Amino acid sequence: MSLLYWVALVLLVLMLVPALVFLVLYVATREPVAKARGLMFWRFAWLVVLGTANIIIFGRVFDAVAALFQ
Repeated sequence: MSLLYWVALVLLVLMLVPALVFLVLYVATREPVAKARGLMFWRFAWLVVLGTANIIIFGRVFDAVAALFQ
């Protein structure tokens, strides 16, 4: 696996673990702060997933364009 995949995987885990902890805490206590923090970490996890997909897709597009000019 390339460095991009490893970095994305580490960031994803670092975002999903607190998201799950805060959402479980929200279910247990019904505190709105825990819900807000859980959703914030969940959105950052999606940001990592979508950003990684963008980098992979546009990397292939740029490679294809570069191959056209060789």
